[in-house]
Amino acid sequence: MGVRCPARAPTGPRDPRHFVMLGTIEPRKNHALMLDAWDLLAADLPPDLMPDLHIIGPVGWRIDALMARIAAHPLLGRSIHLHGPLPDAAVQAHLSRAVALLFPSLAEGYGYPPLEAALMGTLPICSDLPVFRNTLGNSAVYLGADDAYSWAETIKKHVLGIDALPVLPPPDCPGWPEHFERVGQALAES
Repeated sequence: MGVRCPARAPTGPRDPRHFVMLGTIEPRKNHALMLDAWDLLAADLPPDLMPDLHIIGPVGWRIDALMARIAAHPLLGRSIHLHGPLPDAAVQAHLSRAVALLFPSLAEGYGYPPLEAALMGTLPICSDLPVFRNTLGNSAVYLGADDAYSWAETIKKHVLGIDALPVLPPPDCPGWPEHFERVGQALAES
């Protein structure tokens, strides 16, 4: 598939405590893991050093327990912010400020949000799925989709200045013209 390359450059400075989750809120996106990671962070960091998790996206299905957990979370409105779906300009504004896009998905088709984030210069931190290795290559940090501790430690070390998140090269992705050229070649060969 193609994407618009290059994407828009960030419009302002990055906020080292601004993290974004982008996509439909549903079980396979693994929002529960990020809530677990934020619980671990809250146990280790003073309130003035807590990073902000911005959850952006529409509500999916079969998530009553997750939405109840978010609604009752003691960090909601302080370090966890539930935005719901936002217009493209607002999403781009969040990605332009964010130090990283957190994408701990358990399963993914193509995974546009991490690719689009990387093209904007926002570091994708993703679960280690083959689709992300294929689309992002060396342009992302990969962590286990079932390891809240590793996610929390990666974020905590960055926030404390112990181990800054890496600046990685942008992904090598085809634009729409290259995509359709590949499709045409594949059809001609079949």
